[in-house]
Amino acid sequence: TGYSTIVPSDTAWVEGVLWLLKPRHIETLDEYEDHEEGFYDRCYRAVQNGEGKDRMALVYIDHRQTTISPPNDGYLERVVEGAIEHGLTEGYIDYLRSFGVRE
Repeated sequence: TGYSTIVPSDTAWVEGVLWLLKPRHIETLDEYEDHEEGFYDRCYRAVQNGEGKDRMALVYIDHRQTTISPPNDGYLERVVEGAIEHGLTEGYIDYLRSFGVRE
């Protein structure tokens, strides 16, 4: 807990950045996300790109974390900085900021 994942919701959404990956990139991401250790599952989900076209995207999901909780101190700041850097919408950036941080 304390890190990003995707949880089912009827009202929330996820914005992000799509990257074209090669197999070696996926291997590196697997290591970073501790996929082999079972922390995050590698999944493919249907998404819409910025032009509204449907695509399949690789995402890492922690299926053990099923509720939304505040992120760790410092983590939210990095996520918000990345969202701004990559041009995610102001509404989504405000949504991210609304989580606050763990006490």
